[in-house]
Amino acid sequence: AADDTQGSPTQKGDTYEEWLNITQFVVQPGVRDPEKAMWWIKAVALPPDEVKEMYDLDELPPTDATDALTPFHQKLMAFDRVGDSEVIKLTSVLTYYERPNEDCEKGRVIVVVDSKVVEEMDWPYPFKDRLNLVVVRETLRENRWTGDTVLTAARPLQTLLNVSWSSIAEHMKLAGNARLMMPFSSIEMMEELTDYAGEVVPYNDGMQVKPDYLSPPQMPGWWIQQPAMVKEELDDIMGVHDISRGAAPANIESGFGLTILAEKDNTPINRMTRETAQGFGRLMTMCLQIIEHETKNLKTSRRSTVSIPGNAPLDIQWNGKDFRGQTTALVPEDAIMPRSRAAQMEFAKDMLQTYGPEAIPPEAFIALAEVPNGRDILTVTSPDTDRARRENSHFGLGRQSIPQPFDDHAIHISEHNKFRKTVDWEMLSEEDKQMVDEHIKAHEQLAAEETGRARLRSNTDPALGMAPTAEEGPALEPLDLPMAGGPASPGTPGWPVAAQNALDGMGMPGPTPDEAASEIMQLMSQMGQV
Repeated sequence: AADDTQGSPTQKGDTYEEWLNITQFVVQPGVRDPEKAMWWIKAVALPPDEVKEMYDLDELPPTDATDALTPFHQKLMAFDRVGDSEVIKLTSVLTYYERPNEDCEKGRVIVVVDSKVVEEMDWPYPFKDRLNLVVVRETLRENRWTGDTVLTAARPLQTLLNVSWSSIAEHMKLAGNARLMMPFSSIEMMEELTDYAGEVVPYNDGMQVKPDYLSPPQMPGWWIQQPAMVKEELDDIMGVHDISRGAAPANIESGFGLTILAEKDNTPINRMTRETAQGFGRLMTMCLQIIEHETKNLKTSRRSTVSIPGNAPLDIQWNGKDFRGQTTALVPEDAIMPRSRAAQMEFAKDMLQTYGPEAIPPEAFIALAEVPNGRDILTVTSPDTDRARRENSHFGLGRQSIPQPFDDHAIHISEHNKFRKTVDWEMLSEEDKQMVDEHIKAHEQLAAEETGRARLRSNTDPALGMAPTAEEGPALEPLDLPMAGGPASPGTPGWPVAAQNALDGMGMPGPTPDEAASEIMQLMSQMGQV
């Protein structure tokens, strides 16, 4: 609930998250779990003007974050600046966090600038069994809180690879040239040589050996193979193989095969992925606990906008009481695990071939293959599904959508029923839930009306039942109904029972015989039969 380190004001219940590297914080020495330690210190470097304004200081603080640097470190800090070799002057700000314990029951947060306490407060967080800190490491080490990386094992091999290539390059430089051996008396003839093919090269008759080239010495086989072997070992440690470079191994084309290779290729970062997912879960759990604690006593609800790719944003009203103590967040590893697009596409193709297009419609195939711009493709292949999902997003905003006669009502009803089985629908108010129910009922009525009109046309003429209409619903098969003395109408023996039941279910009486006859004559006139 406090302002962030950049001085931006926050509302009650807002949280501020900041990324730190291992050089910017320190925890209690000797602990195995840094998040359960008693205290930790954060060290950041900020411009002195900003520090003076943030903590309402009387004068500018000293730039101790850069003044204490050695010339070597100053050169490193200024190396990335193009055309600017001067190091920016910064002030060191230390923040000490201590959670409640026996020695300090209320806990404390202390900010120190220039060895002076500029701000002090009690522990402001609702949790007391842990610090407000999440530490993510690539490779865990059981005997210390700091982790390790795959670079630790790869560094010696990289050094050996560099030495091997350097040795080969030096040998090529010093002993890689072929030299021509000639008697001293033939020097004058050697100077007259040209680069023409088939040139005649004379030599002295008294020479026992003709001029010849001195071949460079051959390097041992193990010497030449050494860089390749070191490189293969380095690739295994780093998890870089053919599939990482975009080249699939031969004779492997199935989605399952590519998926297995991709998983094997990601093995070195699986530990980091698992640790990162768990770290995000712990971070979000702390944020939810803070938000619930700070907003549960607010009299007014807060509004938040949730953006969903490909859909309209959701506008949600909430307060801390809506959490009901459910503040544990879990982040699945698959949410951050890198995926191969080729493997996903092959997997979707295998699923389509196994279960068929009826079980895997276009929208399901797009989701399985994780096709880029999938919503644009869905708009072309299944516009009704895309429209129904947009309407579901409107329901989350409390907005009603009007069903249209040209909708495919079966698809709309199916997508809306899927929405009514989600937690998003459960979080809607009773009024909004009733709005969704009425929308689906309207689709049912329009579908029944369309069915009644189609049966009426089919009863008049089977070809008329297959004629295209302004509605985009699927065409109905022509009905083989008796034509007793002329076209049937609602209430007469020839009128289809299903059509009359559909009209009665909508609370709409069927048309009179004269109205039915007039409509039939009009339809037949449009078809060119009258």
